[in-house]
Amino acid sequence: MIVSHPAMETTRAHIFLDLSRLLWRAERFAPTGIDRVELAYARQLIASERDRLSFVAWWGRLALLPEERATRLVAALDVQWSGGALDEAARRRAASLARGLRLHALRHGEKALHTRAREAAGAVYLHLSHQRLDRPASFVRLKERTGIGFVCLVHDLIPIDHPQYVPWGHRQRHRRRVAAIARLADRVIVNSAGTAAALGRHLAEAGGRLPVLVAPLGLDLRLPAPLPPETGGRPYFVSLSTIEPRKNHALLLNVWQRLAAELGENAPRLVLIGRRGWKARQILAPLRRPGPLARLVEAHDALPDAAVARLLAGARALLHPSFAEGF
Repeated sequence: MIVSHPAMETTRAHIFLDLSRLLWRAERFAPTGIDRVELAYARQLIASERDRLSFVAWWGRLALLPEERATRLVAALDVQWSGGALDEAARRRAASLARGLRLHALRHGEKALHTRAREAAGAVYLHLSHQRLDRPASFVRLKERTGIGFVCLVHDLIPIDHPQYVPWGHRQRHRRRVAAIARLADRVIVNSAGTAAALGRHLAEAGGRLPVLVAPLGLDLRLPAPLPPETGGRPYFVSLSTIEPRKNHALLLNVWQRLAAELGENAPRLVLIGRRGWKARQILAPLRRPGPLARLVEAHDALPDAAVARLLAGARALLHPSFAEGF
C-alpha cells in the first residue's frame, strides 16, 4: 500500500542525483520520455539547488561523478536535444563528456561515494529512471553502509500489468525493480495518480507501505524552428511517441489506408515522430511497400525539439491512440 505524503521534501538535505540514464543515452540525437524526465530534473536541480547537489552514475560500478563535467553533460544534452536541427557537433560533445564520465565511474568505483554520503548526514539519493533497479546490489551496499535516504521515481507499471506490449522478459525485470523499491525506497515519486494506484497494488502484495508524491510531468515549450521535412501544404496530423506495439500505430496506419482508398489525392497526411522501438520494423512495414499509404505517411526517428514544435504547430491534431500510459 502507498500512503500519501503531503510534503515529501528533502529540506536542505544533500542530494545525490543519479545520471546513469543520461550517460547511457548521451549519443542519441533524440531522447525518449524517461530521458527527458531525468534531464529536466537535472536542469532544475542545477539551477536551484547547486550548493547541495552531487552527481552519481552506474557504469560498471556506482560512482561519484566530477561535478563540473557532469554539469557540462547536462548542458550539452539540453542543447543537443532541444536544438532546431540535428547537430553532429553537439552530439559529439555530449558523447565525449559521457564517455569520460563512464570511464571515471569504472576507474573510481564506490569508495568516494560512500565516504561523501557518510559525511553528508541526512543525504538523499535521487533516482529518476528505472536504471539498474532490477540489479540493485550497488544501491543496497550504499544504503547499508551510509544510511542514505533513497527516493525514486516510478514511471509506470506497464511491463507487469500489460506484458503483451513489452519484449519477453521485461515483466520479470520490472517485478525485480518493484521488489527493490519496496526494499530500498524511503519515499517514491510517481508521475500520475494512475501510476500511484498501480504501484500501490503491487507493493500491497509484498506487504509494502511507502510515502508517495504524485508529481505530474511538466512541459517545455520550444519555439518552432524551420520545418526540415516538407509537408507540401496539405493538411496533416501528427503522432509523437516511440514506435512500438503499445502505442498502437497499427490503428493509425489502418485508418490512413482507408482514407487513401476513400479520399484519394484529397486525403490528409500523417507524420509519425518517434524513435524505433520494439517491433518497429514490423509496424512500419506497410510504408515500405509502394502505394498511396507510403505517399501519405512519413516517419521521422531523430527530430530535435524545435522541429517537432514546428510540426505540432502546423498540425490539425496530435493523435495518440496508445493502449496504456503511465503518465
